[in-house]
Amino acid sequence: MIYELVVPGFKEAKVSALINPVTRRWDTYLLRGLFHPTEVALILSIPLSPLPVEDKVIWPFNSSGVYSVKSGSRFLANEAILSPLQAYQHQHEDIWKRIWSLAVPNKVRNFLWCACRNAIPVKRNLWKRRIIMDDKCEHCLSAPETTYHALWECPKHSEVWEAFSGCEFRQVRSFSSIRELVDFGFSEDKNMELMVMVMWTFWYRRNQIRTRHLDFPASQVIPQASQALSDFKQHNISLPLQQGGSGQSWVRRHWSIPPTDCFKVYFDGATFPELGKAGLGVVVQNWEGNVMASLSEQAPLPFSPDIVEAMAAARAISFAQELGIRPFILEGDSEVVIETFMAAEESLSSFGHIISLAKSTLDTNECISFSRTVRCGNKVAHNLARHVRGLFV
Repeated sequence: MIYELVVPGFKEAKVSALINPVTRRWDTYLLRGLFHPTEVALILSIPLSPLPVEDKVIWPFNSSGVYSVKSGSRFLANEAILSPLQAYQHQHEDIWKRIWSLAVPNKVRNFLWCACRNAIPVKRNLWKRRIIMDDKCEHCLSAPETTYHALWECPKHSEVWEAFSGCEFRQVRSFSSIRELVDFGFSEDKNMELMVMVMWTFWYRRNQIRTRHLDFPASQVIPQASQALSDFKQHNISLPLQQGGSGQSWVRRHWSIPPTDCFKVYFDGATFPELGKAGLGVVVQNWEGNVMASLSEQAPLPFSPDIVEAMAAARAISFAQELGIRPFILEGDSEVVIETFMAAEESLSSFGHIISLAKSTLDTNECISFSRTVRCGNKVAHNLARHVRGLFV
């Protein structure tokens, strides 16, 4: 919420006074003269339509912008005073959704879920229940075998993690638990699928040594984990398309070429809160599977990830129009954005005006359909969006 003393001459001013009527953008100089820098950043995070639009009353506590009894009840529940533990749990509750969305075998997802809950039978947990008398790690013999130690911290694992691209932070950063480590990995967009497979391979290797006295060199952990992940993905590429839960959008699990004489335009967005910026990624593929064009572009950071996805989708459409390609299929991994494009009625969501404007620019025969993929089927556009991080000056 914004609190400011009323500036003389602005007592009766409306929000439109803060928008440049020519560019249809926020008047940055005026905002900086009227508000605190923190408040200016909040205002600038609200995307504007380049065309005049009517004001609408929306319900801001769900993605559709439409009030429902369920969303109202959830809002009231969240307004209740939370204990520090409840606040922490609320802040990190989406980690479970991310775990179950990983493109890894079910047994590996189950293992990670248990590890994040500290519910795997490491020696420390068995010692606490007085099942065993010694909780020392049998590999390094220097520390108790906790879940965090067994999967990440054990010095005997250093050789493996040092060879794992993207885990350089292990030398300079520590965590209180596997859950905190996994949460960090998701937030920093690490290669979580392979990282989790390596953790599972560590656990498998540990159990083979304990129960069957079988071992394989640590140097084989990453190759074995990589091969298992590759085999799993190769098997799933042949699976048919799966229909989304709403029945309105189709979900692809892999990169697929469009029909003959048609193009496919993939989009994705990424956020960089520490930089106050967002990244938009777009890639265009023809019916022969060849990449025809790509785009990596920075944008102001909006207040919602869904808005970033909508901005990326709108930019993908304008990029395709600039290239003069038609017809094309628009594909991304944001379910709410794709379903908003497919809906006949106008969206009341926080990004509805972005999609409405993008749809209004499309000819009947220009964009023939919208489809949704999962993250592993949209990695090219995703990496282009993340690439923007290195372009800031």
